Amino acid sequence: LYRTARIYDALNRKESAITFYQHAYNKGKGRREYFAARAALQLGIIYETDGKNALAINWYQKCLELGDHDFKNSLDQKAKAGLLRCGYN
Repeated sequence: LYRTARIYDALNRKESAITFYQHAYNKGKGRREYFAARAALQLGIIYETDGKNALAINWYQKCLELGDHDFKNSLDQKAKAGLLRCGYN
């Protein structure tokens, strides 16, 4: 699901990318792999780019809320930077 979302994202097919990122997040949020956190981060980036800061903040926070997973520090720092860009304190 995550890889499919990345492909749609690269092809600039946002709606399909969003759908697959959401599925990847839902399927992976209880797992140790990084896919759910990265999916949440990517959703935040998509919504921030579209000027939908409330949705972006929601997804950045979901990225931060996930437990221990691969690349946690890196993904958390990117999510925190996204929150700051969106004006979240």
